[in-house]
Amino acid sequence: MNDEWKDVDKLNKEEFIDLIEKTSIVAWEEQIKERKILNWLSNFTGECLGDVDREHKLALWLLLNFTFYTMNDVKKLCRELFQLFLREELRTGEFEEGLDRNKKIEKILEDTCFVPLGNPSESGARILYDFRTENKLGKDLFEIKQDKYRCLVLIDDVTISGSQALRYMKNCSVQADKVYFLVFMASPTAIENIKDCKNLKLIYSILLDSRTACFSDDSFVFQGKREKGIREKALKMCRYYGDKIMSVFSDPYMKEYPLGYHNDQQMVGFYYNTPDNTIPIFWCEENWKSIFLRHSKIYGKGKVEFDDDQFI
Repeated sequence: MNDEWKDVDKLNKEEFIDLIEKTSIVAWEEQIKERKILNWLSNFTGECLGDVDREHKLALWLLLNFTFYTMNDVKKLCRELFQLFLREELRTGEFEEGLDRNKKIEKILEDTCFVPLGNPSESGARILYDFRTENKLGKDLFEIKQDKYRCLVLIDDVTISGSQALRYMKNCSVQADKVYFLVFMASPTAIENIKDCKNLKLIYSILLDSRTACFSDDSFVFQGKREKGIREKALKMCRYYGDKIMSVFSDPYMKEYPLGYHNDQQMVGFYYNTPDNTIPIFWCEENWKSIFLRHSKIYGKGKVEFDDDQFI
């Protein structure tokens, strides 16, 4: 056995496929089955590392460490974010004396408006339904009906730079005593950029830091000393195929990012979409077979085509 490849060669391809299928059944609502795994593996032809089997083993290692958030997971995150928001308001808000906690919450909600970050076709609007129904909130709380509120609450799934929330604050016509930005996941960069924005409070459930970046020194994906060699080979493979597929990707903003937007190297996806800061080998569908869904933004009016016989 070649010492350079000994750690990779010890990996068991069939065992990994079995573990991924079991993970899919138990934790991913059966989103990934063997046929889809094998279809995705066909992308890895051996042209990067010179060996198809080794590339397949490395790809399966990465897939086994992917974090997929199901519909139930997203609903739990919606409940958690709402609770975090209420705790912050109860902790910092000013209330009349003698009010119990439930009355204070009523006071908070009667002058709060929840809005999606971004336009109605983006992820913020997509999760707003789950947020409303899981927290049993009335529809009126999600419609801007006045010029000023006690709390304006922006909702999205992931923030990497915080720039979208900062732009919203700059152009927002609705006034509020406090503006909250609720997200499932936030990066240290976003936290740093937002903390200096007056009147904007970021609340998040999951921190996307160096531990969640796939190829960082303290990545949870490669934790042991034995795994250092595996990491180096996997990084080389992801960069190679990432460069190949992003070089012809339709959105030019991704061409310099073979490891995800800003080369963030993330390994996460949601049941409704996969963020573009996740490594592209998982989600790209242009000259590539994806294993997790990503709906890229289509600007303008788009284009609809039908088969000639579809409506006969």
